[in-house]
Amino acid sequence: MLQYYGRLPINNDLHLLLSTSTYATAAPTLGSQWASHMLKNANAVTEAWFLAGLRAHGAETNHITINFRVAGWPNAFSEHLTDVANSPGTGNVLDIDKQDEQVFSNP
Repeated sequence: MLQYYGRLPINNDLHLLLSTSTYATAAPTLGSQWASHMLKNANAVTEAWFLAGLRAHGAETNHITINFRVAGWPNAFSEHLTDVANSPGTGNVLDIDKQDEQVFSNP
């Protein structure tokens, strides 16, 4: 929706925007899980985000579905935390892509 109205908060400097595409509850271990997957396990940023969501929301008891979303430039989806010198964007907002992953479901 934001892209449709020309309000997408992604420019040539932002590699990835991590969020959810659904409602999500507060998960106290989400940040530490994400950092652990990026630093200790050396996962790509995108993969670490989805894994953190799976682990942090594993004990969820609400009757909801939680989907995590990563949006950004296509060549940034496989980046690791150490890939700081990469130029992420093409300058064409039509190239921006997204990936969703369900991290919890208890309908």
